[in-house]
Amino acid sequence: MHNHDLEPIDQAKALQTLVEKYGSQRRVAKALNKSSGWVTQRMALLKLTPELQQAVEEKTLPVEVARQVGQLAQQQQQSAAQEALAARAEAKKQRKRQPAAAQGAYAVSTPKPSTEPAGNLMSDEQTGPAGCLRRKHPATGSRAPRRPRTRDQSFHRHRSSQRA
Repeated sequence: MHNHDLEPIDQAKALQTLVEKYGSQRRVAKALNKSSGWVTQRMALLKLTPELQQAVEEKTLPVEVARQVGQLAQQQQQSAAQEALAARAEAKKQRKRQPAAAQGAYAVSTPKPSTEPAGNLMSDEQTGPAGCLRRKHPATGSRAPRRPRTRDQSFHRHRSSQRA
């Protein structure tokens, strides 16, 4: 199941076999270390009409659209797929029309060159190791170095950032 070379419909069939073996989608999800929603969405591909399944196999229908459409009644699937494809095409056209600065969070701008000479604008007193800014403690006004993290603190910090 971890083989990424499986086609989406084959992946859904494999999940169906696992559900029959384990008894529930939740157990399959736990065994694969995936969410139950992940399993449900992929298994929705098996509920697609044969025409839409063929479109997924031919890669003319994106899997993202197919997973959503597969949760609908078969009578509604064809029209829902056409609407979703039309909406995706329109959104793609809109993104191409907008200049890069108007596209939002992923837009990149380059700073204008400075006329001042390059160099560190802060004194060595204000920066710590590797030029990192060190702030004064509000109560004492000292710039005491931070104590190093223990191995356990680093591990827990890393693990909690992965969950987010």
